[in-house]
Amino acid sequence: MIISFYDQLQNIKFRILKEKRPSMQQNDCPICYQQINESHSVIQLPCHQEHYFHAECCRQWLGRDPRCPLCRHGLEQPKEMVPLEFI
Repeated sequence: MIISFYDQLQNIKFRILKEKRPSMQQNDCPICYQQINESHSVIQLPCHQEHYFHAECCRQWLGRDPRCPLCRHGLEQPKEMVPLEFI
């Protein structure tokens, strides 16, 4: 379920992300704490424009936890869940 969500996210080169957002401050992956080089593929999560990670780190993280590593925003709701109605 989460891996299918991951497959819908776009891998982009960090260089392209920096070109689109020249004011970006973060240069390290918040998951592995390693520097993100311009040639690395990154994933930018939909919860916040500044939440991006090495693509492989993000895939591994989402395989264990369906929330953003930084803000803990839930990235996918299980489709089987139905809201309960109280009588």
